[in-house]
Amino acid sequence: MNIDTSLVGKRLQMLIDEKKITQTNLSKETGISQNAISNYINGNRIPDAKALIKLCKFFSTSIDWLLTGKEATTTNSDILDEYSEMNNELKKKGFTGKDIKDLLNAIEKFYKKNNQ
Repeated sequence: MNIDTSLVGKRLQMLIDEKKITQTNLSKETGISQNAISNYINGNRIPDAKALIKLCKFFSTSIDWLLTGKEATTTNSDILDEYSEMNNELKKKGFTGKDIKDLLNAIEKFYKKNNQ
């Protein structure tokens, strides 16, 4: 996949403008150097994986959108297929229906705790 660095920079600038913050403030909030942020905005560099995660978390957006301008699409069918496959694998390993339900509840609690 080819990523247009100038478009990544434009999307990042748009997020900064929408949030009405400065590059300096973004740097302080994310721990990404102001020089790196400037390079991203000017299309000189693409954020590395750590910077992408920090930026997307700060702006509550997806990495897909920041890099491509498109949201990732997951259909209900995809989710059901993944769930069915996981369910079957766990049953093969001896998990009961209750075990699987307890596991899903634990994952949901963990997710909610870490994505507040």
